[in-house]
Amino acid sequence: MEKQNVGLTTNPIRRIRDRIINQKPLQKLTPQEWEDIQNRHTFAVKFLDEENPILSLLKNELNNAEEVVMENRLREVHEIHTITESFKKVFVTPKQIQDDELTGQIKFIRSFIREINAWIERYDEIKKMIDNGEIEVDENKE
Repeated sequence: MEKQNVGLTTNPIRRIRDRIINQKPLQKLTPQEWEDIQNRHTFAVKFLDEENPILSLLKNELNNAEEVVMENRLREVHEIHTITESFKKVFVTPKQIQDDELTGQIKFIRSFIREINAWIERYDEIKKMIDNGEIEVDENKE
């Protein structure tokens, strides 16, 4: 059986004659949009710095919450509040409610960190597209 030329259409090496001459940008960004993307990128880079105490606190809490859920260390809690000597009020917090709250915290922290990382990725993608000429920042001030 002969080998077929399967790779001709999906050749990763671009030929010089295949480049697009005078390619027009496919999209335009306003200066405000580009400034917002740059500001978010700056904030995200500063926030994700390993020396940021808030980030280390969030990661520590995330690890602790994951360990508690994975090791099944949650138990039903009974809180007894004495109002008078003969009258006591008992508050019960079931294990399921605590588990749901902790799982919600885990989901929130993970999604928050993912969102911050998405700001950096978006900036990198748009910067690459600007460098390739696919996106143009509109400098016209109206």
